[in-house]
Amino acid sequence: MAVPGVATLHVLPGVAMLLPEAAVFEKTLQGFADHQRARRLSWDTVNTRARIARQVQAMAGGYPWEPAWNRQLFDRWSAMLADTVATSTMPPLIPVDSPFSSWQEVR
Repeated sequence: MAVPGVATLHVLPGVAMLLPEAAVFEKTLQGFADHQRARRLSWDTVNTRARIARQVQAMAGGYPWEPAWNRQLFDRWSAMLADTVATSTMPPLIPVDSPFSSWQEVR
């Protein structure tokens, strides 16, 4: 089976992946981090955004390409977060410019 795109740089032919969805998610986060670093964002910003994506993924129990990952999920995550952090902390934590926040719109 041929693997399209740049996946061939990360997947060995003939080797089955144990957790392919988790591997794709991690590689997506790595690509997202590379993109942010190319925009000269700080490592703190990059790491915070990756942590947020992982938190939302854990809450969703799914990945960005699955139906569970939608705006309602971000609303639920934001509401839960609002109960634990100061109001002034919320705006920078909401990943409005993240490709993950609009995944459902681009598939």
